[in-house]
Amino acid sequence: MKSKKSFFSKILFINDIKIYGWLGLVYGFFLFITMTLPIITEYIKEEPLQYFFRDLFMNYNFPIRALMVTVPVVMAIVLFRYLHVNKAYTTIHSYPYTRTQMFNSHILSGICLLIVPILFNEIIILIINSLAKSEISNTDIVNWFIKLILTTIAIYIISCFIGMVVGSSLWQLIFTYIFLILPTGLIVLIKFLFGLLMYGYNGSEAVDYIYLSPLLMEFDNRSTMPFIIYCIIFYLLSLYLYNKRHLENSTKLICFPIFQEVFKYGVTFCTMLVVSFSYLIEFNETYSIVKLLIAAVLASFVGYYIAEMLLRKKINVFRYYKGFVIYCIVMISVIGIIELDVTGYERRVPNIDEVSNIEYEYHNFVYYNNASQPQTYKTKENIQTIINMHKKIIEKRPIKKTSFQDYSWKGLTIKYTLSNGKKMKRVYDIKENDYITYLNALYNSEEFKHNYYEVFKDNEEENIINIMIRPNVKNKPIIVKNSEEIRELVSLMKKEIASENYEGIRGTRDIGYIKFQCINESGHLYDYQYELRNNYNDLLMWLEEKDYLKDIVIMPEDIKTMAVSFDGRGYNTYLFKNIDEEKYLYIKDKEKIQQVLNSRVTNRERYDNVEKIHVLFQSKNDYDNVDTFYISSSRAPKFVLDAYNKMHNN
Repeated sequence: MKSKKSFFSKILFINDIKIYGWLGLVYGFFLFITMTLPIITEYIKEEPLQYFFRDLFMNYNFPIRALMVTVPVVMAIVLFRYLHVNKAYTTIHSYPYTRTQMFNSHILSGICLLIVPILFNEIIILIINSLAKSEISNTDIVNWFIKLILTTIAIYIISCFIGMVVGSSLWQLIFTYIFLILPTGLIVLIKFLFGLLMYGYNGSEAVDYIYLSPLLMEFDNRSTMPFIIYCIIFYLLSLYLYNKRHLENSTKLICFPIFQEVFKYGVTFCTMLVVSFSYLIEFNETYSIVKLLIAAVLASFVGYYIAEMLLRKKINVFRYYKGFVIYCIVMISVIGIIELDVTGYERRVPNIDEVSNIEYEYHNFVYYNNASQPQTYKTKENIQTIINMHKKIIEKRPIKKTSFQDYSWKGLTIKYTLSNGKKMKRVYDIKENDYITYLNALYNSEEFKHNYYEVFKDNEEENIINIMIRPNVKNKPIIVKNSEEIRELVSLMKKEIASENYEGIRGTRDIGYIKFQCINESGHLYDYQYELRNNYNDLLMWLEEKDYLKDIVIMPEDIKTMAVSFDGRGYNTYLFKNIDEEKYLYIKDKEKIQQVLNSRVTNRERYDNVEKIHVLFQSKNDYDNVDTFYISSSRAPKFVLDAYNKMHNN
C-alpha cells in the first residue's frame, strides 16, 4: 500500500482553536461594536443606510483599519511564540509531527480565527442590507469583505514570515510593521531622490506604488490579485524557512545569515536615503554634490554600525569595516553616475522624425475645465514647438525655489510616444514668463483648442441641457435653458476661444464661470466649465442684449462701501461700522470704485509684491455680508498703491 502523507494535523489545529479561540472572539466582538452594531442602530432608527455604508466601508475608517492591522499581527505572534523560547521550541518539535504539519496547522488555525469573526459580521450586515433595501448592493458589500479578508490574511502571513526570520516576539512585532511599509517607503524615497537629482524625472509618481504594501493599500476598484500574490509568496517562504530554522539560531536578532546581510545593508541604505533626501529638500537652492556625498557617507556610517551592533549584540564593532567600504564605493559610484548624467537622461530630446505624438500637460489651464487631462498632439508644428520648448528648458534649467506660495512656477509634463512604440516622459517646473513664445504658439493653434475645449467637439451642442453662468461676486447664478439662446451662446463661446491668444488671456481677468450641463447618448449627465473673461466682447454684448449682464458684473452702483486692506485682515462686518482709517483705505467715490474693480485678479494670479492687499465691499442689497476679491500691483490704481506705500513706510 502507498503511504498517505499528510501536510496538516487535525489535533494541532483543534488545540490551537481551543487555546487561542479567545483572540478570535475578541476580534469578532470589536468588529461587531465598530461595524455591525452601528448599522443595526441605524436600521432600527429607520435611517437610510446607503450613506452610512459609504462612510463605514471607506478605506479610512479608523476603527476597522486599526483592527485589520493589529489583530493579524498579534495572532501570528501568539501562534509562533514558541519559536522564540528555547524550551518551548525543543518540546514542541519533539512531538510526532513533521515541521510541515506543524506549520500548516498553525497557519490554518490562525486564518480560521481571523476569518470566522469577519464572516459572522458580514452575514448580519448582508441580512440587514437586504431588509433595508438600501442602494448599496449585497455584491458591493461582499466584494468589500473579500478584500478585507484577503488583506487580513496577507498581513497575517507576512507577520508569520517575519516570525520565521527574527529571534524574538518583540522584534517580530517591530519588523512586521517596518516590512509592511518598507517596499512602498523605499520606492517613494528612491523616486523622490531621483526626482531631485535627475532633472526632468517625475519623483511624485512614487504614490502609484502604494499597492506594494497591504498596510497602505486602499479598498477601491483595484484587483485583489496583489493580495493573493502576497499570501502565496510569503506562505511558501515561511514554510521553507520554518523547515530550515535551527534551535541554536532561535534567539538571535536575525536567524538566517542571508537575512542578516539584508538587514545590515538595508538599515544602511535607508538611513542614507532619509538623510540625503532631507539634505536635498533643505538645501536644493545651494545644492553641492560634495556636501551630498559627505552627508550620505556619514549617514551610511551611522546606519551600518547601528545594524552591526544589533546583530552582534556588542558596541565594539568598528573593526568590521570592509563591508562599509565596499558599500560606500558602490553608492558614491551610483550617485556620481546620476550627477554626471552619464546615461544622457537629462539632455535627451528626441528629433521630430522620431516622434509619433506628444501628450502635453501644462498646469495653468487646468483650473475650471473638465478637459484638463493631458492632451495628445500630432501635428508637426505643435510637436516641433514642444520639442523646441523642451530644449530651452534643458538649456536654461531653472531651479524651483522651496516656497509653495510662488504661483509664478507652473508644472509641465511632456510625454513622447516615439515611432518605435517606446515612451519618454519628462516633468518640469518652469517660470511662465520665460516660455511665452512657445506657450503662445501652442495655445494659438487650432489643434490645441480643439483638443482642450470640449465645446468644440462634434455634436456637443446637441448634448447641452442648459448653461449656468455663475458670477464671481454676485451669488445668484443665471440659467440659460432656451435652445435658441444655448446655440447662440455656444457659437459665441467658440468664436471667443478661437480668436483669443495666450498673451491676451494673461492680460485679462475672469468675471465668472460658464458651466455647460450635458447628457450623453447613454443618458449620463456630465458638465464642463470655462472662465467668462472680460475681453469676450461679443459674448458680453450678447449677455447685455439678453439682459443677463447686469446680474453677472458687479457695478459701482451695486456697492455701498468699499475698503482696501493692506495686511490681510478684515473678514467681518465691523470694519464698515467702526471706521479705522489707519488700517483700511475706505472708498465711496464711484469712479475710484470702478478703477479698483478693474484691477481685480484671481488668487492664482497674485504672485507680486502686494499679495497682502485685498478688497472688501458691502453690497447695497445685502448689508449683513462682506465680499472680497484680490488686486494686483500691475493693475491697481495709483491711489491704492500710494496708500499701500504710505502705510508700509510708516
